[in-house]
Amino acid sequence: MSKLKAERDVAEPTFEQALELARAVGTLVLLLRTAAGEQSAVAQRDQVRAALRTAVAAARATALELRLIRGELSLAGVRIPPDSPLRSETLDALVGGLAAHGSTMLDVRRGAAPGELLALARQLATDVGARPDGGAWRSWSVRITPAFMSAIEYAPSLPDAVQHELGVLQTVRRDDELRAVVESLVRLCTSPPWKDDAGVVEAIALTVVSEARRRGTRSGRLALESAIRRLLTPDVINTLVRRLPASHAREQLMTVLAR
Repeated sequence: MSKLKAERDVAEPTFEQALELARAVGTLVLLLRTAAGEQSAVAQRDQVRAALRTAVAAARATALELRLIRGELSLAGVRIPPDSPLRSETLDALVGGLAAHGSTMLDVRRGAAPGELLALARQLATDVGARPDGGAWRSWSVRITPAFMSAIEYAPSLPDAVQHELGVLQTVRRDDELRAVVESLVRLCTSPPWKDDAGVVEAIALTVVSEARRRGTRSGRLALESAIRRLLTPDVINTLVRRLPASHAREQLMTVLAR
């Protein structure tokens, strides 16, 4: 009981802590990617060890969720545009490594082990041709994956407002923020002007179901499951059935309908 109380009393990780961890991993990527040049192997090894100690210390304080959505960076639920003063060489090294790897999601659990952080940096520092296909890699506490949204082919005419909300859904972390996005998405596909737009209804249904599957038992699952129940009404189901012949994501849509 005291252990559970102690875990509850631990302060919630801050954005600044997540940014510190991202930059620390980016420093490792830079060091591993840069040739030794005039530097001795011993000096380079010592630099890597020092950077790894910094990353491990940062990981003791926070988890890390990093997303690349249509080329835009989101860190711990905060969007960081390319011209932001928060961008740095080390952060860009991490982002560039993910993009070159074919990945758009990075998740690091709090307390990730030194070997896991070093293996992650090595994955992102290797040559593109030497990386495994698919942009996915994971260990016990670290996971890099392609964005689930990139595998869903939405209608070309999908409204900007809908695209924005779908992007936000992928970045939010807190339950209250997720509930607000879910409410907005449910409203978009059950109210005028888009409740009869099969492309919009399909995009929202596919994204909500995919996000629920991706999050598993983590925070936000209940809000997403509630959204799925509210979405799969007779009207929405009929709209999705009508969408099937024209859908570019027929197999995924069939999975949604099977629920």
